[in-house]
Amino acid sequence: KVHGTYSKASGPMPCMALLGNKVDLSHMRAVRHDHHNRFADENQMHSYMLSAKNGDQVNACFFRIAAQLAGVKITKPELEVQTKVVQAAIIDHQQHDAKVNGGEVPEYKKSKRNGCVIM
Repeated sequence: KVHGTYSKASGPMPCMALLGNKVDLSHMRAVRHDHHNRFADENQMHSYMLSAKNGDQVNACFFRIAAQLAGVKITKPELEVQTKVVQAAIIDHQQHDAKVNGGEVPEYKKSKRNGCVIM
């Protein structure tokens, strides 16, 4: 426990926050949300999830920490102003490869076993 280790030293407990990265790439995240939140709760830390790559929730995270340190309560509209809108890139991929089957969609027939087709 972080607090148990720190309590041996003198002085008040500092403000601590646990930042989780790669919120935009959940499949690459090393620590699951529930483990992140549990660790933060057990160690009396504030928990934030963000993306350093695209900046999602970075400003809002530091805005919340600054408000907490200053003892200022922030409202939801104030926090929403700090939240950066992340533009999603929409890519229209080609539906069928011209090099495969002459660009034609093959006829898939139901299997006699279970009717499932895996492509």
